Amino acid sequence: MYKNIVVIILGLGVIAGLGFVVIKSNNKNIEEGNIEKPIEVPVKPVENPANNLQEFGKAVTLKLNDKITFSDGLVVILTEINDSRCPKDVQCIWAGEISVVLELSGGKLSNPGEVRLGTAINTSANPEDYTLTLQNADEKSATIVVQYKKS
Repeated sequence: MYKNIVVIILGLGVIAGLGFVVIKSNNKNIEEGNIEKPIEVPVKPVENPANNLQEFGKAVTLKLNDKITFSDGLVVILTEINDSRCPKDVQCIWAGEISVVLELSGGKLSNPGEVRLGTAINTSANPEDYTLTLQNADEKSATIVVQYKKS
């Protein structure tokens, strides 16, 4: 009876020891660069500290997922950049454009929502008492001006 208990305890000890060796080996491989570490991707929008409490009527440049807050509490997030411009050395019927999607919430808006602006079509939009204008955009950023018309 005692022999069986001793054998079970020794067996569990061997299994635990092997598990420790495997874990230690994996950690060593990660430290030496043999195994790639997972890349963390931010899910929530990134605050743009240079643009906190932005003033209306001034140009602001946003990168993808940048979030700015205006003095009245309006929050604007650049959620998407689409480039449909004609590639170099290709003959196209239309030159194309870069369009951006901005997510709006807070401020004097009665309903949060999205606004799509383009460099050629729909360069500005008027959600409620706000006017958003796309001044410039490229594959990585967009420059917008937001104005508020007090009723």
